[in-house]
This record gives sequence, C-alpha cells and structure tokens, in this order.
Amino acid sequence: MKLTQLKKNTLTDQVEEKIRQAIISSNLRPGDKLPGELDFAEQLGVSRNIVREAISRLRMLGVVESKKKRGLILTEPEIFTGLESIIGLPVLSSKTINELFDLRAYMELGIAPQVVEKITDEDLVELEKVVIEEEQNPKDYHASIRSDILFHSKLYEITGNSILQKFQALLKPHMENRQNLFNPDRFEEKNYKTHRDLLESLKKRDVNDFLQTMQEHLHPR
Repeated sequence: MKLTQLKKNTLTDQVEEKIRQAIISSNLRPGDKLPGELDFAEQLGVSRNIVREAISRLRMLGVVESKKKRGLILTEPEIFTGLESIIGLPVLSSKTINELFDLRAYMELGIAPQVVEKITDEDLVELEKVVIEEEQNPKDYHASIRSDILFHSKLYEITGNSILQKFQALLKPHMENRQNLFNPDRFEEKNYKTHRDLLESLKKRDVNDFLQTMQEHLHPR
C-alpha cells in the first residue's frame, strides 16, 4: 500500500486523505484488511494519535471497523449514514429540504416504467390494503404519513432498489411540515391525485397513464 507525500489542511486531514488514497490505489474491497495504526504512523512519519484520529473519522462513516484478531477491516457503509444523522436536526434550510423532496419526485418518476413492468397481482393487493387504511383515517396526519411511506416504499420494493426505499423513509421528519400534502379534504379535491388514483392507474399497467398520474400526485396544482 503506497502512501504519497502529505499536503494541505491540518495534519489529521492530510493523514485521512492519504489513507483514503491508499485504499483506492491498493484496490481494496470490503472485507480486506488494512495496515494497523502503527504501520500507518511509521509510513507517514506521524504520531499514532494522529493516525487514530484520522481512522476514527472513517470509522464514523462506516468505512472501516476493528475486528478481533484481524485488526482494521474495510467495510461497506450504510449509504445514508451521514444524511440519517443530520436530517432530523433543525440544520437544513427550507431550500435544501424542498430539493430533497424534488429529488424524491425525480426518482419516483424515473422508476415508473419498472414498476409497471414488474408489478404483480400480489403487489396490487398489498397496495390496496395501504390505500384502504389511508382512506379510513384521512384526518390523521401520522396515519397519512405512514401510508405514504408504505405505499411508495412498496413501489421501490417492486423495483428491487432498497436504497430508494431508505432515502424516502429518511424524509419522514420533514413530512409533518408539509401538511398540504396530507390535507384531510384532499380526497375531495378535483385536481389532486391520491394513492387510490395511482393504484387504479397501476391496475391498467399503462406506463404513460401511471407517469401522468404520478406527476400530478407529486406536484398537485
């Protein structure tokens, strides 16, 4: 594992960057063993404490972990680890939150063809149960949010993409601030496309119809 000359930022920043580059250049994969703290310290000519601090940053990201009898191991992190730790805190601007919801909309429109192609009769039965529960509790915001997550998570499940499902669930802390999406009278609004409308569209197995319905559901006029 070759380590090149250090440069820029604090010494810990430099060491962290060089460890990252060493991992990349060595073509390591999750499960592979890394040099120990002492080995890194000797190669970089820095104290073991500096190396330990740099590695602790990678450990917090879920990139490395210590295994008994094996030492430091490269690991595959949860993709949304960082986002999950901050998204519930009051640190994101309204602009950022809106853009996250926009990202969700783009993804859901993108998976529409796959959903229509892969959906089964069993999937439709599950979605029907979610829709019925939502329709029975239109004034319960928490129930509505739960139904929304369940309905759209099922669509992601149909595609086989679990990362999309995790991303959508992460937005839950901010859903309660978007009460316009869960207006108790939304089922009576002429232009609002509900989960019932999405379900009926899916039953047709018509991609264009489902895309149009999803567009109107995600961006109500």
